[in-house]
Amino acid sequence: MTKTLRAALIVLLATFNFASSAQAAPRLNGMATHVQLGEEQFIAALYADTPSTDAKTLLLAEENKAMELRVLTDNLFARRFQRMWIEGIAINAGTAEMEKHAQNLANFSNSLKFKMTKGDILRIERAPTEKSTKVYLNQQLIETLPAANFFDLLLRTWLGPVPLSSQFKDALLASGKVDPDLAARFNATTPSAARIAEIGAAMQKGIVEPAARTAQPSPSAPVSTPDLAPTTPEVAIAESQDQPKEIPVETSPPAAEPEPEQLVTEATLFGNETILDDEDDSAYSFTAENVLSEQIYIAKLTKWTSNFVTYPRGALRNQQQGTVRLTVTLARDGRVKDVQILEKSEHDALNKAATRAVKSASPFPAVPDAIAGEQFLFTVPVVFRLN
Repeated sequence: MTKTLRAALIVLLATFNFASSAQAAPRLNGMATHVQLGEEQFIAALYADTPSTDAKTLLLAEENKAMELRVLTDNLFARRFQRMWIEGIAINAGTAEMEKHAQNLANFSNSLKFKMTKGDILRIERAPTEKSTKVYLNQQLIETLPAANFFDLLLRTWLGPVPLSSQFKDALLASGKVDPDLAARFNATTPSAARIAEIGAAMQKGIVEPAARTAQPSPSAPVSTPDLAPTTPEVAIAESQDQPKEIPVETSPPAAEPEPEQLVTEATLFGNETILDDEDDSAYSFTAENVLSEQIYIAKLTKWTSNFVTYPRGALRNQQQGTVRLTVTLARDGRVKDVQILEKSEHDALNKAATRAVKSASPFPAVPDAIAGEQFLFTVPVVFRLN
């Protein structure tokens, strides 16, 4: 067998792997590796009936689609994984959409109580004929959500204006042209028999209930939702999907440049968690009300940060662009207790400018009463892009 033919077969296998038996499998659109804190987290694959290189086309397509993640790290902590979706939607969607799908997002987040480990496979399917979004962990159905378009909201986290990274988004928009080596790694990443049995046993105990849920209305006493369009410092998200917002330029150098922040470690951010987090289950339980409160607050914090971002003159002069993701810890009164760089850009001037913006923004708006805890941790992406 020739090398070219072998590569083609690998991609073909990836396209049909874990397909729903009830309908023809959507085709592989692209694959990407998500890296955080210098460590590979998972390989993501996006499938669609009609492959495309255009994010908007894929997001709006009323067809079968699927997202699949194959875990590469030994510890993909539940808390961080839940936050990835909640924050991604808060940054890439408007308030009306968040309100509409608050219950679905709460149920989806509650289904992700597992600390996933290397080899685990999470698959999310858009099933338009059934008008549902289905969630599978290691081939076992763990949640059915009564809205096919909820899938498209989740997909915004990957393909929206502020994705996990621009490289991640670009690789998913390959219209089927996937690196054979990455496809081979993807197919080789599978759970052990013991791990599959472990998840199955947890489901039998009732820890995870895969039954379809009845669509629930918005909370009778809605959370206060200010009329705002979530934005990042450079991208207007809800008002204009792809039109950049101008960032002020530094008119004079700051008196003292902050030292580059150290990358945090997994343990620093999330501590040690057990597989099902049984001992602190309340910390991972979401309702429509509290998930919506958290998303609206994150959107407000992101917009607040944007008011303090300036594009370094030196970076402009040198045509430097990039995205910096920071993890910020707030006291309940909005004061910044800690700021760490979660993902650096390749340019130190941009890393310093992003960190300086967050510190200058303190105090942030206070943590709403609807959000519990002595402090609040969130991730803010600061995007520097030349027009």
